[in-house]
Amino acid sequence: MSDLLLPEDENGNAIQILALREGDQFAHNISGDQAQVKEVIFEADTKVISIESDVKISIQFGTEGMDAATPQSHVISAGRYEFLPLHKGQDRVSIYFFENGEVNISERV
Repeated sequence: MSDLLLPEDENGNAIQILALREGDQFAHNISGDQAQVKEVIFEADTKVISIESDVKISIQFGTEGMDAATPQSHVISAGRYEFLPLHKGQDRVSIYFFENGEVNISERV
């Protein structure tokens, strides 16, 4: 059992959140060019990722890669900050860049 306490809202209710993994290897900064696909592989026990992008991207989980000619799956608009769960067996994400930009991903446990 962890000795960490969950943060509380203004009513004293616990806010459910997963901690960031410690160590630089769990914080991913990915730069990409327009129509380029990049892949990020996570630790097997990562449960959630937080992802932020300065450009519109498309992401696809749990595959060996995405076809750059047909971006699909989940589109994240520029400037959004999202928390996304990883399902059992998913240890990677493919990122399609609609334009030149940067994506920041943090692993959470």
